[in-house]
Amino acid sequence: MALSEYEKQVLEQMESEFRRADPQLASKMAKPVEPQLPSGSFSARRCALGALIAVAGLAALVAAVYLGYSFLWSSLCAVLGFVLMILGVKLAVSKKKVGRAAAQNRVAGAGANAWARFLADQERRWRDRRGGD
Repeated sequence: MALSEYEKQVLEQMESEFRRADPQLASKMAKPVEPQLPSGSFSARRCALGALIAVAGLAALVAAVYLGYSFLWSSLCAVLGFVLMILGVKLAVSKKKVGRAAAQNRVAGAGANAWARFLADQERRWRDRRGGD
């Protein structure tokens, strides 16, 4: 549904008032939004290793309960198990770090490189087909 002339005028007045009141914010809002760069990717190896460490931490907690009669050893084992579980879960859900330059190249060049390879492959096939006649 289109805006009426009155609504357009009101919006233009609001915009001019906004620009007059806070020109810095208005200039920031006018800039185009940069594309979101991928921050990394999940790795099956990291997930498996993190799960393994978390299970080891759980085993240490069970051992702490089993050693319940010895306060010092059970407390140390419980703290170690808890720390292992936290580190394992953190490792399992963390992503691989990607450098900013590599991420920008991947975003900017992924489609272009794939398309260029596709076209080169099609041209090579066409030449091969035409040369065989």
